[in-house]
Parts: sequence; structure tokens; C-alpha cells
Amino acid sequence: MTTLYFLKRAANMFLRWSVKPAVMALNAWARRAEITCDRTGLLCTRDLDASIGCLVKLAIGSRKLYSDINLDEYLAQLEEVSRGPGRFDELMHTHPYLPKRVAALRVFARTHYYRGLVGAPVDAVHPAISKEECDAQVADIISIIKR
Repeated sequence: MTTLYFLKRAANMFLRWSVKPAVMALNAWARRAEITCDRTGLLCTRDLDASIGCLVKLAIGSRKLYSDINLDEYLAQLEEVSRGPGRFDELMHTHPYLPKRVAALRVFARTHYYRGLVGAPVDAVHPAISKEECDAQVADIISIIKR
């Protein structure tokens, strides 16, 4: 993060375009680090709805407005935006778009690890996924350029 800060602030003044590839690579790393932070928050709360609610409250900046929001509709609108040409704007950000963070958190909540930790059932009705499957799905979710 220190390198990213330096490249965005100090080096950017003198080497404007030459540092952009490094900045984009470090931004990608930072976005993945945010996914890890979201998972850590979920492990601490052990409550998926509370963790998602915290992310949305942070995104909208108001606890009061959160009570008036239809969460599914809000996430659907943001998802539409993140699929258009504006998705490339995310390349210059250190945080993934909110719908991606929520989707990644929901995938993690389906892992054997998390379900075992919180004592959630794992059976035919409530199947769990492996760490590798979770990582593959999350990699697809947070990808800016879809294959």
C-alpha cells in the first residue's frame, strides 16, 4: 500500500503515464485484499446479513438511509453499472464495486470452512463448496474483463 501511495502521489507528478501499469497492478492487489478483509469481517461476526449490511452502510454513508433501502434492488442497480463501460473505472480503484464484494462474501459463506465454523448444516439441501471452488468463483466475480 505504501508503494501504491507513492506511485499515485509523488511519482505520478513526474512520471505520469509510465507508472500507470504498476498502479493498475497494485490496485488489483488492493481489491483482492479488500475481499480478504470482507471475509475476515464475516468470520468475526459469523452473520452474513450483518456483514453485508455493514458493507452497504459504508457504501451509502448513512445508517439512517440504510433502513429505507431495498438491498436487492440497490445491488441490482449497481450490478448493471459495473457491467457497462464504466467497469473499466474500477481499474483505478483500490476497492471492488459493492455488488462484487457482496457476491464474493456470499460465495465464501458457502464454503466448508465457514459452514463448519458457524455450525451451519452441510447436506444435499445446504451443499458446501471447497476453498478452490470458492477462489475460482470469486476470481470470476471480481474480474473486470470477463473471458
